[in-house]
Amino acid sequence: MKQLMLTLGIVNTYDKIKVLDAHYRAIARAAPICHAFGFHLALYDFPFKMTAEELVAFVMEKTTIGESGSYLKILYEKNHLSVSDLPKKGFHLTLERSLLQLQSQTQKDR
Repeated sequence: MKQLMLTLGIVNTYDKIKVLDAHYRAIARAAPICHAFGFHLALYDFPFKMTAEELVAFVMEKTTIGESGSYLKILYEKNHLSVSDLPKKGFHLTLERSLLQLQSQTQKDR
């Protein structure tokens, strides 16, 4: 059976133009949670004009949260970090993914 990757998605609801403390602090707080539970961290609609690697370095430089961003670096190195724009048509949950999750939960409940 196909293994599922759970994702914690954070959508920027703050300033869409400039980078604020709230942006990188939210990311630094989410990274240890994702690392602890094996989640992928997906960042949407953040005003960063940098690659994911540059973002990791930026967060590590700006905060002491999450052991100075070290958990974010681990997520990046494991390819569990993605940064993208907000999808124009919103997020879609496919029927196949729903069925796989339901099947997985049913097997755990037995």
